[in-house]
Amino acid sequence: MLVVVVGSLDERRFMQLAENTSSRVDMLHARCFEDMVSMARGAGAALICVDLDARELTERIDQLSREARIPIVGLARGDRIPEERGRAKHAGLLEVLAWPKGRATEELERELVLLSTIPIVNHNRRMGTRERGKTVNRRAGAETPLLGVVASTGGPRLVRKILSDLPDHFSGCILLVQHMWDGFERSFVDWLDEATTLHVNLADDGDLLNPGQVWVAPPDCHLRLSASRSLELDYETDAVSGFCPSGDVLFESMALHAPERSTGIVLTGIGTDGARGLRALRDRGGRTAAQDGASSVIDGMPRAARELDAAEVVLPENDIANFIADAAGIKRG
Repeated sequence: MLVVVVGSLDERRFMQLAENTSSRVDMLHARCFEDMVSMARGAGAALICVDLDARELTERIDQLSREARIPIVGLARGDRIPEERGRAKHAGLLEVLAWPKGRATEELERELVLLSTIPIVNHNRRMGTRERGKTVNRRAGAETPLLGVVASTGGPRLVRKILSDLPDHFSGCILLVQHMWDGFERSFVDWLDEATTLHVNLADDGDLLNPGQVWVAPPDCHLRLSASRSLELDYETDAVSGFCPSGDVLFESMALHAPERSTGIVLTGIGTDGARGLRALRDRGGRTAAQDGASSVIDGMPRAARELDAAEVVLPENDIANFIADAAGIKRG
């Protein structure tokens, strides 16, 4: 059973949520900061949800993150999600989700289960591939197939599954834009790295495109493919399609500098990020795909890509790893 502490000053809102939640999730009501911390510790909670309408609670989220040491998720009304995501970005929240309407709690439950698997940053974290001294081929691969991937809500679990399903001899280089809050990137990279034989690291300026490498875009900067076909971080450009890093920025740079050996994939997530860039990549001869609606946790970004006719193929989550492995062996000229 997943134990979730819900911090809210609205008794009726909490009761409606608790009464309609299935037996796989145990919701505990906390009415103040001290209750959230003590309940999280005493009940062995996997997550804390904070009602973002309760400003008395949200003002101390950063302190809550340090003391409770488990992921914290914000809950907001659906029409306020974009606003709250921006406001909460630097407060230590893992994600902002919508309060369910009436009895429709299944989607929220599924998201909470997925988010509970993501580790949080701590001072004793493992080192990433580059820091641990794992052997990485530093030779620039001029013909290395490039696989660009963008994901948002629901992405972490799926990306980890895809990487674990790729063959040991995978010859492509994956460039990943996963929307996440600042502070979770190192743990996320390590969490991915331990699930695959590929080498997973945070991207940096000048990194080379080596076979068997996964480069993860850091928060608050855009990841681009440069004209010299190495990686480039852009800290100057504002959010694009509502996000920084943005999948649109990555895909457009791949379309500009290496369309003949590039593949782009848009996975589950809120919004439209990635759709426009995927269309640009397809127009330049790159290979493109989007996740199907049935297997997406949030069918926002994939649907936008499908509606723009940016994806030449639409894939359920169980077929994505095979598509990526196949794409890594295809050269277009």
